[in-house]
Amino acid sequence: MSDKKPLIPDAIFHIEDDDDLLNSVAKTVRRAGVIAGIVELVLGVVMLFWPSKTLTAVTVLLGIGLVVFAVIYLVASVETPILPPGWRTMGIVCSVLFVLGAIAILKAPQAVGASLAVLVTIVLGMLWIVDGITSLFQASFTLTPVASVVYGIVSILAGIVVLAAPSQSTVFLFMFVAIALIVLGIVSIVRALTFGRK
Repeated sequence: MSDKKPLIPDAIFHIEDDDDLLNSVAKTVRRAGVIAGIVELVLGVVMLFWPSKTLTAVTVLLGIGLVVFAVIYLVASVETPILPPGWRTMGIVCSVLFVLGAIAILKAPQAVGASLAVLVTIVLGMLWIVDGITSLFQASFTLTPVASVVYGIVSILAGIVVLAAPSQSTVFLFMFVAIALIVLGIVSIVRALTFGRK
């Protein structure tokens, strides 16, 4: 015989019957959505009107991040007793390289930020070309081969345009992301404020 008591149906807690809990969850979701929307909106406005300062700020954060990584590697290399000498040496070397990278970045953050943005744009252009070629090869295996061919051609052309003029493409992509963040921020705020309201 088991000592366990059977579940009484009336004692089971039903979330849908608890208005206070639902209201609390709705308030939390609304608050989080409004905060996220404001962050997106502010970031989009800053990116749109002060693009160079935004790039500089991101680059400075990257430099600070490298310093943090250097400290982590150094502490892990020195404080971990089970590491063999070779690993310990590599950890210290990585720490030094991270610090040197941070110094190079923090010495000229604006120039480094612009270079990183162009590099990201070039990588994006190459990815578009590869994605387009892949789509063309997969066209015969899909249910909609015409759509795959069109997608592949557009993707390849977009990649070629980006690689032909990476600097101008970087400016365009930066503005596009900024505008998208502004729109997403506004939509997020509206959705959050209307969430759970009847």
